[in-house]
Amino acid sequence: MKSFFFALLLLSSTFAHAQALSELPNLEALVLWHDMDDYESSSVLPEQLPAKISNCADQKLYPTHPQQNLKRYHVYQWGQYDHHRLNGDDEACAVPAKFSSKNPKPCLRAYPAHHIVMSDTFTNACGEKFRGFMEIYFLEAYENMGTMFSWGRTAYQNPKSEFPGDFFEGGTYPIEQERFLKLTPLLDGDDAAIQESLRQLPKHLNFNPATHLFTEL
Repeated sequence: MKSFFFALLLLSSTFAHAQALSELPNLEALVLWHDMDDYESSSVLPEQLPAKISNCADQKLYPTHPQQNLKRYHVYQWGQYDHHRLNGDDEACAVPAKFSSKNPKPCLRAYPAHHIVMSDTFTNACGEKFRGFMEIYFLEAYENMGTMFSWGRTAYQNPKSEFPGDFFEGGTYPIEQERFLKLTPLLDGDDAAIQESLRQLPKHLNFNPATHLFTEL
């Protein structure tokens, strides 16, 4: 249980900075979005899929399994700030001028912003399954290990490993349905992949049917 709370702590800054477009800093200086063509993504866009309505009184969604092997990226863009429109002390400014007679100092280079639409598999308390599409915006300055985690899933550092990137899957937590960009039926192959993921459930995790969550033993 201790490591699960550490996982939540590890990801605590994620949701402070994975936000809506309107919450990105210095929007007046954000001038252009670029597609990242070299980023591997799914060819399916959420608008190409039919919506699926949750018919459950409980309006929360729960991960179908704790692993992130079914996460798919559908849109990946980076946003370009015009550094000439930024001051050196603006949040989106990465490199303020050190030597300048101007006050405030000008900005020499801006952080890029990122816009991502990704999806993963979820279920509700009534057993209906969905592809849940998640849309996030964040300033590169705030990117961390958990920024692009599928919602409802966690991971934590392996305390026995010498490698800082060696993580274990942690427990899961519920997500309010209204946070999702769109809910759709599962994609082809999702249901079988979910069942296979459950067969390969990490031994330190257990599913609690009362809470619909995976928790640590």
